[in-house]
Amino acid sequence: MANSFLQLGTRVNNIKSYLEGMSSENSIKYRAEKNKSHVIYFPTMQVEDENGNLVNGIISRAAKIHEWEFDKKFYSSICTDGFVIKNEDGTMLTDGSCPFCEAEEKSWDIFNYRIDYEKAHCGKTGADLEAHIKKCRSDYAKELKLKQSRTCIYILAVQFNIDDAKNPVLGSDGLPTYELKIMRLSTKQLSAIQTIMDNNRIPLAGSEVIFTYGNQDNPMNLIGERTVTAVFTNNYITVQYPAVVDKINADVAKFDWNGIEKAYPEWKPQSTEVSRNQMAKLFSAWDYYVAHKDEGAEYLEYIGAGKAVTNPSLTGNVQGIGAGLPPMGAMPQMGAMPAQAPAQGTAPVGALPQMGAAPAQAPAQGTNQMGAMPQMGAMPQMGAMPQMGAVPTTGLSGNGNVEI
Repeated sequence: MANSFLQLGTRVNNIKSYLEGMSSENSIKYRAEKNKSHVIYFPTMQVEDENGNLVNGIISRAAKIHEWEFDKKFYSSICTDGFVIKNEDGTMLTDGSCPFCEAEEKSWDIFNYRIDYEKAHCGKTGADLEAHIKKCRSDYAKELKLKQSRTCIYILAVQFNIDDAKNPVLGSDGLPTYELKIMRLSTKQLSAIQTIMDNNRIPLAGSEVIFTYGNQDNPMNLIGERTVTAVFTNNYITVQYPAVVDKINADVAKFDWNGIEKAYPEWKPQSTEVSRNQMAKLFSAWDYYVAHKDEGAEYLEYIGAGKAVTNPSLTGNVQGIGAGLPPMGAMPQMGAMPAQAPAQGTAPVGALPQMGAAPAQAPAQGTNQMGAMPQMGAMPQMGAMPQMGAVPTTGLSGNGNVEI
């Protein structure tokens, strides 16, 4: 069955199925490796630039993603704002709204509540209070219940198999062996690579680069501290073994984005109903507090008091607000909350205003976005890319090796 969520990304190509039926995410997902170097080649396809001219571009897809954590598990999903998608049987999958965009404002409301609470209860004054709150803003921004949405680029890349001397490992046909990988890059990471390539006057499409990873155990640190080196054209593996390009192109011609969800779970299709249920459960304690704060309820989810929220107007304090909600990812009938769930008084999820910008007091460090965020559902233009995800043969910008 085709992945309906692929409509949420910018389509760059329309070629035959390749990933359908693949069961292992390790087979297609690009991964950083401790103390390793990777030689990466970016295969190309013909795309039209803004002037209608055919140029070489990378094979890619871009989309905005939402990320959150619940019960110590990480979740993510593609933004569905502005996209009405139906299943193959004609039933509605997404209705054009995005429950995640709608819920982003709650994350910042909680952020501001925590800052105000800390100011009132930390006991600090003057310069000590200012320094303390500055640190709290930085820490709390990292702890947002629903992370600030960010745009990612998913690029089809070729990873050559190399030995310790960075020489290609040859197959029985005498050609370098390789694997097709889907590489996910943030706009900041892609911009850094573009900078390096432009400084060396080498177009990204059809180029080769070397990613070098250090002695880090944390995957995020591995990626954050990697260096990117542009390979000079004469040293390309694809120049030294030109026949391998034909072999790569034959594999690329069979490539299709169906199956990407096995490597990147945010592409797993889910209905608007499921997404809204996930946000209802994530923010159940906050919703209860908002509905009952005039009765003296307190929001304590981050205070470490053992209770998510209290309400002295009831018999005993309220605890475990989300207990009556369906499991994360389940398909409930919306509005059919269990009778015993304290969320009976909760304002309806989805009655929130559409997210535009974060509240004025929200810090800039809460966002991973590079530059201005495009309209919900719209794909940003990446530098000189003629289409979303397609990099033209004109170069990029920067110099030498840069850590990203």
